[in-house]
Amino acid sequence: MNSFVKGRLSILGGIASALQYLHSVSKPIVHGDLKDSNVFVEIWNDHHRSKLGDFGLSRMVYKVTSRMGGSLRWMAPEIITSCGASSPAATADVFSFGRLMSLILSGVKPCAGLSRQDITRATRNGRLPALVWPRDTLDISKLSEFGKRCVSIDPLQRPTMAE
Repeated sequence: MNSFVKGRLSILGGIASALQYLHSVSKPIVHGDLKDSNVFVEIWNDHHRSKLGDFGLSRMVYKVTSRMGGSLRWMAPEIITSCGASSPAATADVFSFGRLMSLILSGVKPCAGLSRQDITRATRNGRLPALVWPRDTLDISKLSEFGKRCVSIDPLQRPTMAE
């Protein structure tokens, strides 16, 4: 595996570990705005360490319903279709992580070239805009399969970050 792929896998591993921690604490925390500009990467001697930032939309998960915000191209369909009024759930972060996986592995932003209206309309009609997934190595294709599960339109079909 070349260092370029190793670096990308390391970045994804760091993001996954951070989300797994947030979702597993005694009062789970949903980030709520997971996207490329909220991931910070430190590179030192070919080692990549990623950190999550911008917890302004994070929510502790408990009985109180609070509106979720976020950036549309990264947002889970259940958040879009509820106009942001659904309770925060870790599955929404998992969806956003899947979109980040696609970007990090392929270099193509989710919903590239689509307007906010296009994204909203397609999502409300149950047709999520397609993502780009690379197929060049066995390691990447296994990861791509996991990423495809993350972006399932049905939150119950998404894996947990512990997986």
